[in-house]
Amino acid sequence: MKEVISEALSCIESLVSGRNPKEEILQRFRTRVRSIPADLHIHGLAYTLTIIAARSSKDALEKGLTGMKCVDVIKSVEGMFNGVEEKSYGIYGAIITYLLKKAEIIKSNTFKELINEVLNNYVIDLKAREVFEWLKRFAEAYIPGE
Repeated sequence: MKEVISEALSCIESLVSGRNPKEEILQRFRTRVRSIPADLHIHGLAYTLTIIAARSSKDALEKGLTGMKCVDVIKSVEGMFNGVEEKSYGIYGAIITYLLKKAEIIKSNTFKELINEVLNNYVIDLKAREVFEWLKRFAEAYIPGE
């Protein structure tokens, strides 16, 4: 888990690098990292990932499964959306799937595989909570609230 914690920090640093902390995309991303973990605790990981995909796209979450570096995942997802809301969900979802794959918590390569893998293994939900929490804390540390 130590490597994933370090990688979560690197992802947040990549996201904020060169941006104004008050930039709308960062503020929306901060909102995502603060609210979505509650969905994970209440509804489970499959539902949470589906909500993120519905508010962005399944393709954004699949970018995190590709094995690219986090900075490349972020850039790739940013280019997929025009709207700030969809972009913030897409970046969040891609970073989450990137970190879950990096931690070897999941093995999936597609969104469909991901949902089926998560539905069939409750332990993944428990392990994912720590990833969501670390990402949340780093985002809160690096992105000031309004």
